[in-house]
Amino acid sequence: MALFKGIILKLVVTYVTIQTVSAELISWDSGCGSTKGCFPYCPKGCEYLVTWQTAGTSTTFTLQAEETDTNVYLAVGFSKDYRMGEDSVVGCIVPGTTVKNYYNEGTDTDELATPLLGLSGTSVTQTNGVITCTFTRTLNEASDDKYFDLNNDYILMLVVGEAEEEDGAYKLEEHHKIPWNSDGKVDFNSHYVVDLYKLNSPAVKLHGIMMVLAWLLLVIVGMVTARYNKDMLPEEKLFGTKVWFQVHRTAMVVACVFVVIGFIPIFVEIRGYSQIVSEESKESVKAHPVLGIVVTVLCFLNPIMALFRPGGDHKFRWIFNWAHLGVGAAAQILAIVTIFLGYVLERSMLSNKAIWMTITHLIVLAIICAALEINKWMTTRKKNQVENRNGVITDDIEMKEEKEPIQEPTKPSVLPFALLLLLGGFLIGSTLAILVIIADS
Repeated sequence: MALFKGIILKLVVTYVTIQTVSAELISWDSGCGSTKGCFPYCPKGCEYLVTWQTAGTSTTFTLQAEETDTNVYLAVGFSKDYRMGEDSVVGCIVPGTTVKNYYNEGTDTDELATPLLGLSGTSVTQTNGVITCTFTRTLNEASDDKYFDLNNDYILMLVVGEAEEEDGAYKLEEHHKIPWNSDGKVDFNSHYVVDLYKLNSPAVKLHGIMMVLAWLLLVIVGMVTARYNKDMLPEEKLFGTKVWFQVHRTAMVVACVFVVIGFIPIFVEIRGYSQIVSEESKESVKAHPVLGIVVTVLCFLNPIMALFRPGGDHKFRWIFNWAHLGVGAAAQILAIVTIFLGYVLERSMLSNKAIWMTITHLIVLAIICAALEINKWMTTRKKNQVENRNGVITDDIEMKEEKEPIQEPTKPSVLPFALLLLLGGFLIGSTLAILVIIADS
């Protein structure tokens, strides 16, 4: 329980942190789109702003980003793709107030042989939680092939990371925030406004849609059916197998198929792990993909276990029943947490409506399941009372006195059927609403 509360608390802190936007610390540059090229993110005041102005053989850059930590760097990268690696970088070290050239190769970012090559007019300041870095960079320096020629177009990347002092010099450590990437390659000889690349491509949307269908609809249908329809339709069969089991098995198999369909394209799209941004804590870095992998493993573990389940009257059947329930419940809880973490990923740009719709979805589910549990308990209690009064022996001890049999009611209660119909209709409607929100993001 403490672990679950910790996960929920971390989720809330992450969400509040990401959604909180400070006052307009970074002002919009009126020259954007006319006398300057700009790469901004300004939904409610600017979180960051990159401007450039090319004249002759050089370009003057101004980088601005919100950051309260002081032992950090602000860097701009020029990349051939959306992945960090083999990129030309200019890094602005806040504690050292220095601007240098770097080359990013894999996870290592090293200074060029001549760190100040092609740089002039450098300045680094941090005031009121805003880092500002200005420098002029020549478009090309033929003496170093790791100094990219800005006469060519590149993806523009902006990132904040930790600066670590080593032997009197500062190094650019791996960043703990996702880089802000331009939506397409940038022509630095032109002055226009470049949009932010968002995680809302068709592949990303497919990932979200498949996971919502799997975990917020199909898995819930499968679990609810196994829990409540087993008693309501104990003997009814479909194709030689009990109806409740057919529905349960079909829902779970289709859910696993949807998980696979959603799992593959997201890894193809981002070519590896994603990161979840948390200004206050780095513990949640990479939480969404890691939990997603765990959930996917659990998703397939349960049907594999089911292939080896003992018979219904086997002495070890109870072990399987508890293991099946435990793995299923753990997968469902972690899946819901992972879905919420996906909602608040900074680059997803997903409307808050998805969060509130999902919360409503879960609250209604909890209320109706509570009503079904109460009805199940009352029905079982009433049935036991009738059996006891009819003289049914359950513990191999003979009753000393037989009582007149009492007919057990044969007409099933309408209430659980009505509750299940209500739940099914609501789950379908709310799931469709969430899918529409994701598709429109």
